[in-house]
Amino acid sequence: MAATGIRLPGRLLTRKTIIVLLTLAMIVVLINVRLDMVGPVALKSVLRLAGGGCRLDITYPDTVPVGAPFPVKIEITDGSIRSIPRAEASVVVGDSPGRTVTLYYGIGTTNLTLTREGAWDVLVSVSGRLAYSAGGRVADESCTEQFSVKAVNLDDPTVETKRIQRGTLNNAALQWTKGFVVIEGAVTVPASSQLIVNPGVVVLMKPDARIEVLGEAKLGTKEGQPIVFTSYPSGSSEVKPWNQLLFGRYAIGILHNAWFLQGGASAHSNFGNLDTQRVIHGEESSDIAFIGGGIIDNVGGAIGGERCRLQVHRAVISRCNGGGSVQQAVVTLQNVHVTEIGQYQTSSSSHLTGDGFTFYSSRITPPDSEFSKISNSVFAVGGGLGIHHKGTNLVIESTIVEDFRRSCVVTSGEKSRVTIRSAIMRNCRVGLQQSYGQPSVTLSNSAVVNNEVGIWYGDENVENGGKIELENTLAMGNAEKNLKVYSNGVERADADRGSENVRLKCFFVNSESVKRKARSQFTLVEKKYSPCLQPKISLNHSDCNIALSLPHGKCLWSEYNPETLSGVRLERLDLCQECCKETSELTFGNFDHWRMLNIQNRKGATIHTGQEVETREECGVSFAADLYQYTDSDCQKTKVQLKSVFSNILHFQGESHLRELKAHYFDRVMKTSLTPPSFGMILDFSNIMDKNASALAREDVDCTLSDRNENGVSAFVTAWLPDIGMYTRLSVLLADLVHPKNFFTYVPFLYLANCMKSGHSHFADKETNNYVLIDNDRCLVPERVASGDMPPAYRYRLDRLSDILFTKSHVCKVPEEMIERLKLATSVSSKVPSLGIQFKDEVLADKVMAPLLLKEDPEIYEEVDGRASTLLAEYNSLCENNDVDKFDNKLRDVYKTSAIKHTYIVEGRDYILANFADDDLAYLKVVSDGPRKQVGDQLFNGGLAELVSYHVDRLVGLGRVPVAASRRLLLDGSVVLKGVINAQGEVVQDLEKDHTTLGRYLSDVQTKNIRANGSVEWIASQLRHDPAEKHPILDVVVVGKIKDLKQDIKLSNQVKNFLNHDAWFSDLKRLGITRQMTWDIMDMHLLDFLLHNPHRTTFATSELRLVSYDNTRAFSADIGGKVCEPLLRCPPVFYSSVEGGEKSGCPASCPTNTEDGDKNQNCRFRRGTFERIRRGSEAAAEKDNLVNKLRNALSSEAINVNSHKDYFGRYDLYEGFQNRIAHLSSHVKRCMEKYGEYVFV
Repeated sequence: MAATGIRLPGRLLTRKTIIVLLTLAMIVVLINVRLDMVGPVALKSVLRLAGGGCRLDITYPDTVPVGAPFPVKIEITDGSIRSIPRAEASVVVGDSPGRTVTLYYGIGTTNLTLTREGAWDVLVSVSGRLAYSAGGRVADESCTEQFSVKAVNLDDPTVETKRIQRGTLNNAALQWTKGFVVIEGAVTVPASSQLIVNPGVVVLMKPDARIEVLGEAKLGTKEGQPIVFTSYPSGSSEVKPWNQLLFGRYAIGILHNAWFLQGGASAHSNFGNLDTQRVIHGEESSDIAFIGGGIIDNVGGAIGGERCRLQVHRAVISRCNGGGSVQQAVVTLQNVHVTEIGQYQTSSSSHLTGDGFTFYSSRITPPDSEFSKISNSVFAVGGGLGIHHKGTNLVIESTIVEDFRRSCVVTSGEKSRVTIRSAIMRNCRVGLQQSYGQPSVTLSNSAVVNNEVGIWYGDENVENGGKIELENTLAMGNAEKNLKVYSNGVERADADRGSENVRLKCFFVNSESVKRKARSQFTLVEKKYSPCLQPKISLNHSDCNIALSLPHGKCLWSEYNPETLSGVRLERLDLCQECCKETSELTFGNFDHWRMLNIQNRKGATIHTGQEVETREECGVSFAADLYQYTDSDCQKTKVQLKSVFSNILHFQGESHLRELKAHYFDRVMKTSLTPPSFGMILDFSNIMDKNASALAREDVDCTLSDRNENGVSAFVTAWLPDIGMYTRLSVLLADLVHPKNFFTYVPFLYLANCMKSGHSHFADKETNNYVLIDNDRCLVPERVASGDMPPAYRYRLDRLSDILFTKSHVCKVPEEMIERLKLATSVSSKVPSLGIQFKDEVLADKVMAPLLLKEDPEIYEEVDGRASTLLAEYNSLCENNDVDKFDNKLRDVYKTSAIKHTYIVEGRDYILANFADDDLAYLKVVSDGPRKQVGDQLFNGGLAELVSYHVDRLVGLGRVPVAASRRLLLDGSVVLKGVINAQGEVVQDLEKDHTTLGRYLSDVQTKNIRANGSVEWIASQLRHDPAEKHPILDVVVVGKIKDLKQDIKLSNQVKNFLNHDAWFSDLKRLGITRQMTWDIMDMHLLDFLLHNPHRTTFATSELRLVSYDNTRAFSADIGGKVCEPLLRCPPVFYSSVEGGEKSGCPASCPTNTEDGDKNQNCRFRRGTFERIRRGSEAAAEKDNLVNKLRNALSSEAINVNSHKDYFGRYDLYEGFQNRIAHLSSHVKRCMEKYGEYVFV
């Protein structure tokens, strides 16, 4: 029975008012009740405290034994938060810390134990929030209830206690009328007898206590006070659970307002190793009616039975090891809350589950008249399944099932009928699952929301004979899939359209992938007299009508943001062939479903990579088809070509349809428009409507290397090109003859994509006379394959591409817009991602195919970047005369002339961080007239070294040094200084509010008006005051900020062995070192030798490749000679150690572990890099000599490098450069005498 009482306005509930009211209530009690007498235990309500619009009813006993757990039920009976999914109650007993109780749709329970005699005050405070209430407001409500419970000692003679020993009950022992009843052991109610327990009695069960009813038991009355069955107080803090209440065959149980706690332990068990059973159990032909009350906080399952009849109405089952479990029983659950099941209890018993309620029948076909029903109920929070059906007839209506770790509802078993209507299944692993057997399930007027999988039919390797019909049902916001369907044990890839056994009739789903505007809408709107937003379902389909009735879920939708529940669309089975419009355009994913018809020209793949035919390791299929894509009545038909081929891709003849797809994505990145519209897909063979063609295609891709699985097989689909012809004369000669119009777009693409296409694999459009790129299964071949052994005819397929481009300066005819895009992408200082990064991002955007694409040949992205660098190097050499202002035209122009938006001085460094007008970031490295000097732990005045390093890098065609340019920076007040930062980018001094400029700040530091540290003072001391200029000048070298810089990259010493011909590419591959990385390493060593830089001990990377970072110490003045041979033979990055300290000059010899007499250390070089250096050093015209080109390039800089005589030491910069080039040629010659052409890789 719920407590009722006086309601006071919230504004009167001050602390003083509460104390006065409690005192008055106590006086009334003392006048009417004798304190030395304990009468029948009564349910009491003292004073109701209300606030914020809600009301509470609390159910509890008013007198309990010390140490015995007793129940407290909290129910919100009025207010807006009465129907919200969750509210929280704080329960405070006396001065003890409060505990939090969760209320599920207005109802929650807990148990309390009082530790000493006397009256205990209990305060219950409830609060809840409607996040999306009417009017868009956030509605908060709270209410409070205070009551008192008296604890008594059972040893007190004034306390009325009845003790019943084990055995058969008769006469007076069958009448429990008042006070406390202690059950000492197992007792039995005989078949001819009736046990009567009056309202208000507390039954205390000892550990072995068990009540077996063979006759009839009447516990409580409809309107009476609650009865409590709980464990007998043990005298210690340890709780000793009791056994069970058992109804034998033909027994009858009528339980009103009965509460059961701490039961479910098997006889003779101990709490440390507990074997459990149901608290209430009915045997065959028993009939149990459980009305009101609850079964909470038990170590065993709550209730169950076998071949019995069970009714549970208006009850709570909570925190038990399983809510209910019945076998071939007829069950009625009405207005029942089953919450927090199987989360805290443990069990060693195999026949119990942690499920909310399990219905099991071993019958093949249960009779139609025998069915169980759940209505107007709530199943919330559990460690297993919410409702577990195995073979019985079951009806579920107006019920909420949510927050179960596995599935909300599972159906299985033999032929049975399950009807679910007006239900919500949400926040589970699976909303509704039909796993095995042949049940017939109908789901109507229901919503399946926010699960991982909404509705799941079938399972792997399981044959399904059952059927499921989804009618007027919503499946929304399910993370993985709204509908997952297995057919013959294999999952269907496109399941939302149903299947033969999954019938859809007005089944609606939402999907973010839908590009069009949905005809149906699900929205939350205000409704009159409702405290919260209510669903409005506009279906726009005359045959459909969703009517969801949930008494407990009036405010369930308040948890959801209305904006996330949108895009609802109708799924349908039929393919509207008559209304399909035919188009040559090909897009994929804009429609919800697809199918293929009219399969033509099916061919099994013919691949020759040396594999044995009998082993069936390689396979593949290609065919033409009509692709139908459709949603509702919208349909599009396109003729396509499909390919799926699997072979040994480590072989030069290996083919892959994934390479076709990657070539298409690379074409999109390059903006060359060479490939037809294409896409990748997982081919579900059930979508090929011709069963014979489907079976043959399935057989064609059945081999060891195939990625075929239960979902289908990966495939490449491209638009059919009707009017193309073969163009077989791709060669160097063709470049100077009549050729297709886009020849110089086509060939660079093939070069960058490393396409090893045969002579009969080049095609042109007859109408436009442009190349089209199809049959690309040998494009994007990785260098580990392309650089391997292969017959000359296959090698020619790749060699002719570089021959065409780099013979007779044909590369100069490459479209300028392509070159400009490559320049920005390849520069390590550009904001534009590298070509390889753009390519990889394009692949990653394909969520379905990306895992397969990235797994195959993962090194191709950095190799694309490497080939782009080579193409640009040759272009700059052959077409731009090594002019760096053309190599990096846009960035150099920005660095030399563009306005600077703002700057930061970097503390402890010789540079200033600058943000240019177009948001390019760069470092302004301040230049001094003197040599480099040590300031603190940093070397200052390294700007000129960076500038010369940049020019040398571009001359030899590497492109791995950040862009640099000199500038005489006029500090006229336009350059804003925002502050001083440290090397990590943290602001040390914020000057933004001061609106200061760089010129004014440095001038104040120079004149001592502002105190600054040594590094800032050094920068300020370089200010120049030219009489011809009104404002001071600062000479700087602008060095571009490297994108995606990662420093201190350590590589295995196995690379050193490779350079010395003691290891091979295969050894490096095992260490994760790719071909492109190996080439970059060789180029970095060569560059450091030319730059006279002995200080590099680690590598750095920018995006996918190595980069030459921080060349402040290049052209070291501490090196005594023009050539430092140990830098060439023994690169410091592999032969120096950090522990050895930094060497400022040239090592006298290689380290002790290197033989000085062996001049053949480091005898591997990249052929293209060395050829460019050799070509430049042997140029017939003096002006084309590399040294003179360096001299001319530096003379065009704003700062006169030649005037800084002491900067580069006692030897002339250009003379030293010339000597190092000559020494490099001699070293390579010696290496070739020993290793021949193997010197070059």
